[in-house]
Amino acid sequence: MTNYQELENKIQELQKEVERLKQEEKAEQIDLSTCITGQLVQLRNGDFEYYEYKDEAGFCIVGGDYYNHDGSCYEYSQQSAYDVVKVFPAEIPVPDSFRVSYAKFVLKGNIPYLITTFTFTETPQGEQYWRDIYEGKTKLSLGDMILIQKWVIQSL
Repeated sequence: MTNYQELENKIQELQKEVERLKQEEKAEQIDLSTCITGQLVQLRNGDFEYYEYKDEAGFCIVGGDYYNHDGSCYEYSQQSAYDVVKVFPAEIPVPDSFRVSYAKFVLKGNIPYLITTFTFTETPQGEQYWRDIYEGKTKLSLGDMILIQKWVIQSL
């Protein structure tokens, strides 16, 4: 096989890979208009937020900020770290380790019980997200409380 043929084959492989990635990107298109209150989303910067509602002007409110239906943050004209890149299913399964008795304490504001309520890695948010709340670096959001409350109800 000549160098030319090898290059030709590599070009074809790369074109196939580009086409596959384009199809994958299309499959992951964001549509916030189908979200429900309390639905978990992830931002480009890795943060997690919750979908709140759609306002009178048609904007979607996520974590207190305005978003277009495609997940782009209204404040930025170009791609930003605050764009929504993933929408999680409306119902996040209850972690296997979930303990209702401790969850009730957390919902009453007793954050030290969070560490014994469930294994943090069993959630889409992951270890660091919940650890930051437990350690007081961030606060338990209304969306977090709604999620934990849903898990309590599903566990009864």
